[in-house]
Amino acid sequence: VPLYSKSYPVLFPENKDLATRDILLVKGILDKKHDITFVVNHWPSRRGGDESSWKRERAAQALRTVVDSIFTLDPYANLVMMGDFNDEPGDISINKTLKAGRDSVEACATFLYNCMAPIKAEGRGTLKYKGGWNLFDQMIVSTAMITKKSLVHYQKGSANVYNPQWMRQTDEGDWKDAPKRTFIGKKYIQDGYSDHFPVYITLEY
Repeated sequence: VPLYSKSYPVLFPENKDLATRDILLVKGILDKKHDITFVVNHWPSRRGGDESSWKRERAAQALRTVVDSIFTLDPYANLVMMGDFNDEPGDISINKTLKAGRDSVEACATFLYNCMAPIKAEGRGTLKYKGGWNLFDQMIVSTAMITKKSLVHYQKGSANVYNPQWMRQTDEGDWKDAPKRTFIGKKYIQDGYSDHFPVYITLEY
């Protein structure tokens, strides 16, 4: 049951012509008794290559500010962050600026655990670029949800990429098994779905 929602802008005061999508926070109740907060993200694109990374670092700073304000009130808050971060689990924006740990030791030091890091370590991803997999779509939880200090917790190892055969391209070469997209450039592919596979986790309580 949703209780409260708020959007937070990602600002670029040095260039007011720049804009990106807001961060959306929704707080609610699970099973009529467990507080949980979901934070939805879609960070700036990688257009421009490495020179665009500072924009995602700015988004990470904005998200970290939101996270810290939640932890100030409740260090054991149930918190799930999700979305297309346009960066990998090991990139500066995710691992250093947001401080989402890739293992339990890192996570306990910064209050955030990246559920998708083990999937990246296996070489899997949610989208393909030049024949290789990227994992931009991620689920990140508060450490209270992995240490079981909360009644709601992340089921260890449940993070996964949903990529059934009917959502994959059948072409040979670099695009084999990539998500079957709806558009390629301006061309509409009627039987397509998306250029990213969705991701999911399982919560227990």
